[in-house]
Amino acid sequence: MGTLIKTVLLGKQAGKVVFTGSMPASEHVNLLRAKEMIVNPNAQRSLGKAGPGKETTSDLIDNDKILKTDRAVNFIKFVNRVMDNVDRAVVNEGFFGSVSFVLPASFTKAKFDMKLAEDTVVGTLTAKADMGESFINIADGQGRIVGFHAMERELVLKINRLKEAIKRIEKKAQSAAEEKNELAEAEAALARVRHFLSHNDLPFVLYAHKVETNGTVVGLNEDAEKRCYIEGNALNSQASKEDVIKYEQFSPIIVDLHAFRDDLDWMSADMIEEDSKSIGSTSPKIFTLSALVQAYSWGIVNDNKPLKNLDLQLRETVEKRKGFCHAFWRKVTDLFEPIWTDSVDGELSDRIDYLKKSRQNEKNVLFQAIFLQALGRLCYVMGKQAGWDEESPLLMKLNQLSPSLVDYRAAKKHHFDADGELVVDEWNEEWRNAMMKQSVDKTTGEVKGYSFNNATENISATRHLLSKKIGLSDVEVPDQADLAEAA
Repeated sequence: MGTLIKTVLLGKQAGKVVFTGSMPASEHVNLLRAKEMIVNPNAQRSLGKAGPGKETTSDLIDNDKILKTDRAVNFIKFVNRVMDNVDRAVVNEGFFGSVSFVLPASFTKAKFDMKLAEDTVVGTLTAKADMGESFINIADGQGRIVGFHAMERELVLKINRLKEAIKRIEKKAQSAAEEKNELAEAEAALARVRHFLSHNDLPFVLYAHKVETNGTVVGLNEDAEKRCYIEGNALNSQASKEDVIKYEQFSPIIVDLHAFRDDLDWMSADMIEEDSKSIGSTSPKIFTLSALVQAYSWGIVNDNKPLKNLDLQLRETVEKRKGFCHAFWRKVTDLFEPIWTDSVDGELSDRIDYLKKSRQNEKNVLFQAIFLQALGRLCYVMGKQAGWDEESPLLMKLNQLSPSLVDYRAAKKHHFDADGELVVDEWNEEWRNAMMKQSVDKTTGEVKGYSFNNATENISATRHLLSKKIGLSDVEVPDQADLAEAA
């Protein structure tokens, strides 16, 4: 049973009340460990890797797997560097910012004792939780708070392991001098970390619905909590995500995609590159956010620019068609997610090797943005023919695209020459003709090779090929957006 008592400022924001305060990082960690502060898995993505059987952030904390995640490892390295800088009186790093919380509607025992101070409303916020009950849900900041937890926890576990090792060694009447030195270093490091966490504040913003006249604080429902997470992550993004911010606020297509993609592992932030317009050769991700957005937009309105026609008609179109589109992409997930997420739960190097083999050596079309957008265009064509009925048997035709029936390698056979360069011995001409362009030597006119060409005509040709493979009566689709008729 825990209690939170904090002096806070009370403000208002978009019809909600917002409490602003501060507490040491150590207190954030203690609330997290006591489960009085939690990450709601229904409103936030896990810090764990995407893939089948993905564990929640709470699961990862409980079983200490969080200590091995890339997010925690990198955060711990960063904080250690910050502490080193502080010891040298260098303060140009370590901007941990503030975190956002939501008071859940299910918690009804929060009180606010108001004190007026000129134009500022100051008071004491009190929340008393029963055993096993949480009163704060993290909206933005789980990486920082969980990272601080992992930093301290890692050292505690290391110290325990060293103490056990010393006992075993001394039982054998052997010298444990090396282990004792390591233990002393770990204990000093732990003391340093605990001092840092206890003497560095992490400000917070706590959102709630309203404060009743008797001081009772009413929390927010889960839909509001989800939205808080989405908006907080968009508005705190880097410049490369500026368009996403626009999508978030204005486009019903993107709003629907954000709500839907949480259900599918391959669409998660772990699998989609959100900070760059391209995917590096050592990235474990499969598509860029731009490619995903365009594919999803193609499927709903036959246009890859979801910021067009931002009016009531577009909202009505999304409402009428999203059921079919969701069913389509779930079917796509059943077919291709095992390939897209292969090796994701293993070592990062294994994942990168797998993607290199698939993308570069085999030139597997499943990992091409052209293919993803062609799926989007196929979604629109099928939806149109099915009358946007999400129960349409037409969706079963997608089974013909199963990797057990279709070879998605554009390079069926290849070898490496003496210089280590890839040489394709046999092309899959269907994929090559639909998705690639020739590279020609300007002097000799000789074809030097082929490369994927992310152009409208190639996306259209790939869509036609997919229609053919599933036995869908193919039709020409006008190159213009298609909105549903207003009711």
